[in-house]
Amino acid sequence: MNNRIGSLMACAAMSCVPTASRAQDIPAADVSVVSVRSSLIASNYFCRVVVHSENDDNALDTKVTVLLPLSVAVVGILRSGCMASGPLNGFNGSVRCDLGELAVGQSVRLSIRTTLPPAASARKNCAAFVTSDTPDGDRGNNYGQSLEP
Repeated sequence: MNNRIGSLMACAAMSCVPTASRAQDIPAADVSVVSVRSSLIASNYFCRVVVHSENDDNALDTKVTVLLPLSVAVVGILRSGCMASGPLNGFNGSVRCDLGELAVGQSVRLSIRTTLPPAASARKNCAAFVTSDTPDGDRGNNYGQSLEP
């Protein structure tokens, strides 16, 4: 009896499953918005966001979108990989940040400084939503919003 046949027979006796039919490991990350805080300091409005990655695998191609109060202009963003966008006239409606790969247990902080929202603005809080290309089994924690300052 050659080795190959003997191995197949031994495997059959132990109820082995061929490699091709074994279940594949599916990557799983859990990115979440841990906190969103807004504040008014002097003549600026700040929105601060903390994003966290947890679970078994790194979160690949992670992105966070921060929604800002209406009629504010972004003055500064304390995080590289971020871009402000807006509807018109120099005002910004949101900031999108490409965070790249987040390791398990890694947190990322970002701070956005804008002009003050107009006194008549309907909304003076900010909100954030985070996504990743790695499957996320708990999407309920991917969104957060601040209270009004």
